[in-house]
Amino acid sequence: IGVHKMDSRLLYYGRLPFELIWAFFHDTYGLIRDDAELRAASSDELFKLCAKPFIETPLQLVLLVVSSKGQTFITKELITYTDTVYAFLLIDSLRRNFSERPKLLGHVFQDLYLPVRKDKPFDVSNYLWRNRILKKVLQKKSILQDVEILAFRKSLVQAYPYLGNLIDFTTHYQIIIREGSGMNKEQVDIAVKLGQQIVISAKDASTGNFDRVKGDLFALRKTRTVTDFLEQLNRIQFRYNITVSKQILGGILAEPDFSHEDFKDFKAYCLLGALNAYNNYKRPSKNAETVAAN
Repeated sequence: IGVHKMDSRLLYYGRLPFELIWAFFHDTYGLIRDDAELRAASSDELFKLCAKPFIETPLQLVLLVVSSKGQTFITKELITYTDTVYAFLLIDSLRRNFSERPKLLGHVFQDLYLPVRKDKPFDVSNYLWRNRILKKVLQKKSILQDVEILAFRKSLVQAYPYLGNLIDFTTHYQIIIREGSGMNKEQVDIAVKLGQQIVISAKDASTGNFDRVKGDLFALRKTRTVTDFLEQLNRIQFRYNITVSKQILGGILAEPDFSHEDFKDFKAYCLLGALNAYNNYKRPSKNAETVAAN
């Protein structure tokens, strides 16, 4: 796999080590699932055919990165990855949770690409962010702050990119790896919807000056404490006549066990929801009003 360009396969497009490792797991799972879907009579049987072999027989993946030097080669990097059960179960979980969107992981792989060298599409610099984030995914580390930074940088170099797939992937992944210690699904949804609400209200209230909401988002992004965040949110409320849910003002952000890390996550989800809504409005579309909250 990976030698030829194929629909729904990622390995061909990888350049850096952790891109390749993730793409290998994705494509291998895809081949197994394609076969399993022809034989499975139920969702339970499909899970057994797709994931059970890797649970019962854990594998070890070794990636050797070499470069040619004269008539020989030198080793640049040697990576041994042993948590293959986790990788396959994560991909299986994503495929099952987003079963109506079978190409989601392919879209996410594409969305993680940041063209910092547009004149050289195959320059290694363009793949650094994707490699960095997928490395953290394979190591079970949080990616939310990285995805938020990537989303803003991507919006600077591309014309209003769609971020919905990245948000869905990140949300599902974060809830899995931070189960019991981070924000739950309900809190995440509230944060994302707050961001969407800010942009939608700004659009409704604007009289030819919708772009100023970008300044409000950057001001919100600069806040470092809950107090600063709420003060900036209060200014936005008055400017765009937004009614902020009590779940936010007197709820989530005021909870005694809501840590500083939780606040950073809440802010990141809020900004991702807002930026995606803004991009959806600005991107030429026949149904811009409809897609803004997607």
